[in-house]
Amino acid sequence: MTRRIPLLLMALLTGILCAAAQADPEFDSLQNRYRTLRDDPSRNPEELAETCADLSEYYCYRSVDSAIRYARLGLDEVGDSRSPARAMLLNNLAVPTLMQGDSDRAIELFTQAGEIAEELGEPEFMLNIYSSLGVCYRMKNDSPRALDHYRKALDIALHTDDLATIANLNANVASLYSSISRQGEALEYARKAVEAADRSGDAAQTVFARTTEGAVLSHLKRYEESIGVLREALPLAAQIGSPQLYVRCITPMLLAFDRLGQRDSVACYLQKTEPWLPYIPEQSAELHHIREMEALVLYQKGHYRESLAAYERLRRANEQSDLTPMHRLYSMIGLNHARLGNFREAFDNTREAYLLQDSLFTHTVQQELSDLTVRYRTQEKELEIARLRQAEAEQQSRTMKRTAAFSAALSGLMLLVILLLYLRRRQKRRTEELERLDREREREFADFRRDTDLRLARKYIDGLESERERLARELHDGACNDLLGIGMLLEESLPAGEPLARIRTLLEKSRANLRHVSHALMPPVFRYAALDEMLEDYIAHAPHPASLRIVFRRTDGFDWSRIPEKTAYELYRIVQEALGNVVRHARATEVEVTLEAAGGRFTLTVSDNGRGFDASVPHEGVGLRTVRDRVRSFGGVCELCATPSGTRLVVTGDTAC
Repeated sequence: MTRRIPLLLMALLTGILCAAAQADPEFDSLQNRYRTLRDDPSRNPEELAETCADLSEYYCYRSVDSAIRYARLGLDEVGDSRSPARAMLLNNLAVPTLMQGDSDRAIELFTQAGEIAEELGEPEFMLNIYSSLGVCYRMKNDSPRALDHYRKALDIALHTDDLATIANLNANVASLYSSISRQGEALEYARKAVEAADRSGDAAQTVFARTTEGAVLSHLKRYEESIGVLREALPLAAQIGSPQLYVRCITPMLLAFDRLGQRDSVACYLQKTEPWLPYIPEQSAELHHIREMEALVLYQKGHYRESLAAYERLRRANEQSDLTPMHRLYSMIGLNHARLGNFREAFDNTREAYLLQDSLFTHTVQQELSDLTVRYRTQEKELEIARLRQAEAEQQSRTMKRTAAFSAALSGLMLLVILLLYLRRRQKRRTEELERLDREREREFADFRRDTDLRLARKYIDGLESERERLARELHDGACNDLLGIGMLLEESLPAGEPLARIRTLLEKSRANLRHVSHALMPPVFRYAALDEMLEDYIAHAPHPASLRIVFRRTDGFDWSRIPEKTAYELYRIVQEALGNVVRHARATEVEVTLEAAGGRFTLTVSDNGRGFDASVPHEGVGLRTVRDRVRSFGGVCELCATPSGTRLVVTGDTAC
């Protein structure tokens, strides 16, 4: 029965789309006019071509195949004429071609349409052509060309009142800025697109503009706002009956739900897209992005083999259409191989991802080297010209009188000396410039490597914290409730008496211990308490042997709420890890936790008088490695000093880091 449900949904969706088309008076009028003209032997080809253009435009966001069919029928009617109808048909054929992922063919068709429109003097049509060409080049990751075409379109848009086209243009410009990580400007253009689309009354452009705004908000990590905007647009996309607009609307919503950890919502909306997918071209960006989300869900559920197969299919498809950054696909392929134990393949794919991420930097370096070569060759030509002129001057001097020959030779010698001095100074400056560029490259590479280490540390810590929070919920909601149920079952099964009371006492003690472990695993909340208050409370209630004395000291008069929340959170976890190590391993009788601040720097010290360990023997475990990663995540410095008579951990950082 469950296998038949998707088929029933697809049949239902087909019926809805057909019914929507049949119930549309505009569609009925166009179809009747098309049939009348088609069956008329004395018809005007231009008139039939214009009707085909209207039908292809109507089907553009509803059925790609139908849009292409009517556009080609119209082109067959007009032939090679340079008429407005042919320009419109070429444009209407290019749009679904682009939706199918063939950006090169779409560029060719848009260019042909633009040439005709320019000959006919149609600036508003050229606005649409420039905007569409900008989309094509953006899909090919050619941002300079895309921006150039958008700039031309914006110049025309200043002198037109076509709000639907202006909305489409602003949405496309927003997508370009978003693709190069300039999200602030992207949001500005997206909201301009929404305003123009709402005023135009064009439902398809309204959905397109709001979808763009939702995607930009998601990239800005404003996930709740993104979901709100997209939920408003989704019913309108369904009402239009456009599969591509519907799926385009859901894709950024899935990303927002995933970032918020709402996996049930991701699964629910993925299921909602299934009936629409058969109507979307195989090479379209919308279908590609949905398949990417499905592969991510498989990875999150632990189905690594299926997820790996899905990402490999996406990679092969992306080699032809370039719809997703390749480094992202290689990265996920590497993660799946790692989960499956294929560590060699995981390393190769992860390395490929980093190389692709660095490709922009490599391209920039090569371009600068090319510019340097051009400048050098230009200088060589200038010097050759100077030598030719000098030879000519010497040749002319030979014809002069002997009295002038000596002066000319002396002048030439002086000029040569000056030229050599000039060349030597120029060479020195060039060498200094190259050395400066090398230093800058080394510094940029060091900065990039440091940023990469910080991102990896942050990702590792985030995963660790997520797992701690999950374990806390499992202990609190699972084991604690199970113990409570066992106690209630024993009270019903055993007679009252001392054995039952002892069992009840042991169960309550176990529940209390589990609740304490659960609370210790949950992340602290710094919204209503400063770092020193949270540490003082934790130390006061931390479980430890009666033989161990824990002392907490801090700098008085300093506002510890000035420490950023993320930094305070990491320091709190570091103290937890350090005290846990002391209790488990040190056999100490006294631990001192000190929190100091001076000169814009803070210092956290945890020292004990336990047995310590031999620092010369490499035995750093997961706990100490996690501590170092936490310190690295906020740019601090960590020092560990261990002797047979005690251990001292010192963490320093900026109070405003």
